[in-house]
Amino acid sequence: MEKPTWQILRNEIPRSPRPDTVTPTSTNTFIDLQYGETQAERREVKPDFGVEIVHDASVDQMKDLDGFAAQIAAMDTVVSVSVSAAHMAGALGVPTYVLLSPAPQWKWGGNEDKVPWYPNVQLLRRSHGDTCKNQIDRAAKLIRDQ
Repeated sequence: MEKPTWQILRNEIPRSPRPDTVTPTSTNTFIDLQYGETQAERREVKPDFGVEIVHDASVDQMKDLDGFAAQIAAMDTVVSVSVSAAHMAGALGVPTYVLLSPAPQWKWGGNEDKVPWYPNVQLLRRSHGDTCKNQIDRAAKLIRDQ
């Protein structure tokens, strides 16, 4: 199982990044779409990144796919690593940016930035030696430019 996005990013982004390197605008609301217990990780995000992540405990994506689909459908944009949220957002047509590791799973194709089954998904590939911060910067710019 992939780690939540913020766990991956914590290791690669300096402890006190400029707020604009993480948040595309000050009007964004960040929603936790990760399944399982995430309270400890969400508490760590605020001091590390200066953003609050909202969690809707009434939606359990492992038991309530309709609720999870409704939650994703309500999003303007989804930024995710390769987890079920990325696939659900892709299937629902929600604009999505997927942050891929240097060796992503086969389902994300070769070197392209799109996959034919999710035309609304933009793949942000990370090459060896690149950082997650660069991926976040690219995602933030794409969101600002929407």
